[in-house]
Amino acid sequence: MNSRIKSLKTMNSKIKGSDSKASAPCRIILSGEYFALYGGPAIALAIDKYVNLEVKRIQRRKHEKPKIEIESDLGKGTIYPDGRVKGKKFLKMYAMIFKEMANKTKFNYSYHVKIKVPKVFNGMGLSSALSAAFTRAIFAEQGILMNNDDLYEYTLIGDAVAHGIKPVGIDACTVISGKGIRFVKRFGNETIYRIDSFDFNLPKDTELLVASTYKGRISEKAALTILFAKNYNIHWNPSFALGKDRKRVIKNYLKQEIDILSQLSIDGDPIKLGEALNNNHALLIKGGIVTDVVETVRKIALDNGAFGAKLSGAGGEGALVLIYSDKKKSDGIIRKLRRRGYKCIKIHEATHGVVIS
Repeated sequence: MNSRIKSLKTMNSKIKGSDSKASAPCRIILSGEYFALYGGPAIALAIDKYVNLEVKRIQRRKHEKPKIEIESDLGKGTIYPDGRVKGKKFLKMYAMIFKEMANKTKFNYSYHVKIKVPKVFNGMGLSSALSAAFTRAIFAEQGILMNNDDLYEYTLIGDAVAHGIKPVGIDACTVISGKGIRFVKRFGNETIYRIDSFDFNLPKDTELLVASTYKGRISEKAALTILFAKNYNIHWNPSFALGKDRKRVIKNYLKQEIDILSQLSIDGDPIKLGEALNNNHALLIKGGIVTDVVETVRKIALDNGAFGAKLSGAGGEGALVLIYSDKKKSDGIIRKLRRRGYKCIKIHEATHGVVIS
């Protein structure tokens, strides 16, 4: 099994039982957007917005095939072990996970799954949280103890279906760990990843906010990736890019990443951290993936006392803006943004990764 998250600790486990409950955090990207594709470190944080899920066993007839009924805030339906879906299209994510499960283990029961979805925006790792919580809870009901490597692989299946592309894996790693993650892609005969988890802290009396610019449209990530590569004069597929070009692209970002990490402590300097985040944003502007709407949100935040604000995630239409603020000024920033029609929420570090009870 894939060994990319061996550095993460094994989660608590439950063997056999009924009515399992699982919880998994969402995540936010602090830095590394697109630069991570070319070998720059990405920093992500598991946050206190949790998917909560409960599984109940359903007795089935002797010759009836197993099924999983899903009820959630996003809709409901039924999935089957051959990957079929009856109901909402988003259930395909769970169906493909179920199909892989059925290839590995026999299902003697059917299940009803009730999912409570947190109030988060597009681009905050929700598909990873849903996939991880679903996988952990169903396997617990099957009496199977999972390790992180197995959970990681199943979470990637859900992510791939949800986003339509092969995921890099940072979302899955962050959700599973429940901590801060530093994620580095390394090139060679075989592309490998180095993942280190760390305890996340902000300088005293400061916090993070996330604002959404979503107005009904989201840009395609593939198109944004090509645009970023064009503006940095490098091949859009990192595997085909020359090593010297990859180093050129990430050179300035590497210094900023060090500046950001150096201030992520209770004794850190809020002004320096804000400057580092703003500088990181400037590099993303050069990539052409920052919209005028993102700049409007940033200006509102900075004009109302934020230390820093930057694009978080893919960019383009519907992007997120990460805002770093003094706690005393956060509510004022949120009010100003909401008056202009932008949703904004406070986020804090998660207290746990994927857990089962």
